[in-house]
Amino acid sequence: MAVSYPKKRRKVVPKRKSSISKAMQAIKADNVKNKYCEKDLTFSVISCEKEKNECMQLAYQEYLKKNYIEESEVEANGFEKMKTIFDNVGQSIIFKAELHKKIVGTITINFDAELGLPLDSEFPEVNSLFKRGVSEISEVTRLAISEGVENSKDIINGLFNAVTLDLVSTSKNKCLLIEVNPRHQFFYKKKMLFKQLVESRPCQRVSGAPAVLLSLSKDDCQYAYLNSQNDESIKRTLYVNFKMDKRIIEEIKDSKQVMV
Repeated sequence: MAVSYPKKRRKVVPKRKSSISKAMQAIKADNVKNKYCEKDLTFSVISCEKEKNECMQLAYQEYLKKNYIEESEVEANGFEKMKTIFDNVGQSIIFKAELHKKIVGTITINFDAELGLPLDSEFPEVNSLFKRGVSEISEVTRLAISEGVENSKDIINGLFNAVTLDLVSTSKNKCLLIEVNPRHQFFYKKKMLFKQLVESRPCQRVSGAPAVLLSLSKDDCQYAYLNSQNDESIKRTLYVNFKMDKRIIEEIKDSKQVMV
């Protein structure tokens, strides 16, 4: 007589929230207002190849945890998997967040030129929405924050402050684009004033994970900077924390001069 055994239940392992998700949730819970109490937290454009590789390595580690990329054969060289042709031809600017002189966050702006933008492989219809190759649009990519950093909310504030400074003060661009997981689009729309440009679809650059394309117009961004303290609707966004940081603006201008 055959003996049947009860089937073992498959253990369900809860998904770990990324540092980005935790930062977004913290901002929602805290009504976005920030005090920037950590004086050792600084933001700037990277200044050398070493910092570039450190930012890439951080992005690699965080993307790997979410299964967005395949593991590198050599862990220490994971940063190589994050580099793109846009970095090689000087078509991008990488920002870093440093805490106690250690890089704990990064974000990149890619500028539209002859090679196009990273989003072109997934969202080809953008070609019909904008005049291409003339710096009319730019794209935000490689947002990453170190896991376990307590002040991730401050980091995401500072990184997007830096990114939007290009749009409002130094760029000829009319629009800033970003591909985000559909689960995060509420944050970008409500807290950053992005609007949906193209519907969600699988994105092969992150192993088929869904992505929706959002856009932030220069006009909306400038209005938010100018009215963050007196418009009640803007007071509920991240712009209430943003500053016209002259040092970062000059760093962006210097980086663009090198591109020419």
